[in-house]
Amino acid sequence: KLRDSFLSVMSQDDEDRAFNAAAVLMLKGAFQQTIEAYQSLAEKYPSRLGDCERQIGAAYHVQKQYDRPIEYYLSAEKNGAD
Repeated sequence: KLRDSFLSVMSQDDEDRAFNAAAVLMLKGAFQQTIEAYQSLAEKYPSRLGDCERQIGAAYHVQKQYDRPIEYYLSAEKNGAD
């Protein structure tokens, strides 16, 4: 259901709503869906690639996959995330 809600928002081409919907996935603990959502957002909004990579890294970190977040955090920094 969460994923369907995210996909519905993505189809509306509303950037802020799409990013908010992806954040809700993270808050709900749907970490794999969060990763997929931010990967989709990165493709649709390449100017926000760094933000997406930072959130993907966070999702991996929360899942204790500690080797994965490092690559995303470093890439996020290169792509403009704070």
